[in-house]
Amino acid sequence: MWTRNELKFDAKVFLRKNIKNAILACLIFLLLANIFSWYETSVNVITKNSILQFDEDIIVEDFYNNDFLYNTENERLFYETLKENDEVLTINLWSSLYFFNLDGNFFNNNLYIDFTNGNFNFKMPSVIISGIVSLFFILNIFFIQPLNIGVNKYFLRAYNNENKLSTMFLPFKDGTWLKLSGKIFLMNLYLMLWSFLFIIPGIIKYFQYFYVEYILADNPTMSLSEAIKLSKEMTDGEKFEIFILQLSFIGWEILSLLAFSLGHLLLIPYTKATYVRLYLFKKEQFQTKVTNDYFEEIKN
Repeated sequence: MWTRNELKFDAKVFLRKNIKNAILACLIFLLLANIFSWYETSVNVITKNSILQFDEDIIVEDFYNNDFLYNTENERLFYETLKENDEVLTINLWSSLYFFNLDGNFFNNNLYIDFTNGNFNFKMPSVIISGIVSLFFILNIFFIQPLNIGVNKYFLRAYNNENKLSTMFLPFKDGTWLKLSGKIFLMNLYLMLWSFLFIIPGIIKYFQYFYVEYILADNPTMSLSEAIKLSKEMTDGEKFEIFILQLSFIGWEILSLLAFSLGHLLLIPYTKATYVRLYLFKKEQFQTKVTNDYFEEIKN
């Protein structure tokens, strides 16, 4: 039986040897995921009433300066046009994690405040906004999900002393990315449906599927049903222990947030190395069990 202390100790030893590439692998994935993940992108319709209400609210703010309201005739016409049209696209450029934040809640009727906040407003037809969200959705399925499998593959091979950063892009080099994206999409769909039907069974299913992504990283040609079956067997009787393992990182998560999220540069590789070490332990344990069962059958 594994223990949290043993797993974390092995993860720390691993990171001492592979810290540079481990951080780079996670950082590259996070940057790309936060740009292209559809669920990190939201579009809100700004109605005439909401804009008028914001006009009233912002004027009473202490930091507001009337000199910045409609500085030019063009600015006045710009906002008058917005009030007549419901579709507004807002892009936030200053965010360190979300490079494209399409959130109407950031809408502002003052171009100066927009600039200092890094928010730029564009009037755009709803069909184009929908197209942007759809594009992010597609990229998340066919690029981000296989890339996540690639990161798992890097950690798996690095544990076997094959420390090559290019390993994280193997799903795209060997042509397995398309099938992997379909498998991960179906797995997430199953989890979502279970969560919609019943919350508790959805949580149980989440832990039952805990090893699926690592199994597919280890064996991309395995079918999803086989990977799920294997993951269920590997998590049998240990779901609560896995939950406690995840919970044990909360303290580090809080410290990382207090450090302006810079601590995540080390925390994410640390957690990933710990989970991969757990998978490798269970894999070895399961292979030993299968081998012993095989020899027991021969004896009989």
